[in-house]
Amino acid sequence: RPFFSGPLPWLAAAGPVFAVVCLVGGRALARRGLAGEGIRVLELAPTLCLGGLERLVCTLATGLHGRKGFDVLVVSYDQPAGLRSWVPRLEEAGIPCVSWRKEERFSPESVLRLARLVVSRKTDILHAHDLGPLIYGSLAKALTFGRTRLILTVHSLLGVERDRRRVLYFRLFARFADRIVAVSPWLKDRIAALGVDPDRLTIIIYQLVTLHRGQEVVRLSKRSGDIVTLREVIDEV
Repeated sequence: RPFFSGPLPWLAAAGPVFAVVCLVGGRALARRGLAGEGIRVLELAPTLCLGGLERLVCTLATGLHGRKGFDVLVVSYDQPAGLRSWVPRLEEAGIPCVSWRKEERFSPESVLRLARLVVSRKTDILHAHDLGPLIYGSLAKALTFGRTRLILTVHSLLGVERDRRRVLYFRLFARFADRIVAVSPWLKDRIAALGVDPDRLTIIIYQLVTLHRGQEVVRLSKRSGDIVTLREVIDEV
């Protein structure tokens, strides 16, 4: 008669294994922020100056911070001194920011500093915005043995497609990203044309409608920081 023909032998053999898996897995989930501690997100951008991409980073971080279960840190590695930035607004909202100014060329010190932040904060998601943060985020992920998921949002390829070296960098480091987000269908096609698997690409479009406030059209302007989120529309109406 086979040993595993009844429930008791199965319980005797598999019970201890199942208990160990549950124990280890539960502790791992707790460390990853999925067992009640919240999901830890690190938003990474070159700077937090008053620009279009930086405004979107600020809006995203503020939105996540307002949702239960998210712990957000915003990091910039090439923040120029003396320029206005979104840092005061983020800190006023209770979102911590870490900024420094890297050396002119590639900065190994910035990679180490970012990796230390990933480890010390037990970061679950590292969200990189465009090529520079992708490179530093990929290296930090590799240095920490893949302990964080790397999400890349591509806002533009204007500075990539015109430079063969940057195209090579994009193709190489895009392999480290767990998910790649394009902000338009056209941009998705351009990313795929660089050799990235289209199945790895997700589209998020941040303007689909024209808004009116009274008789006035509310125009989107990333550069001036005039962006209205869906949450703001719901709150206003």
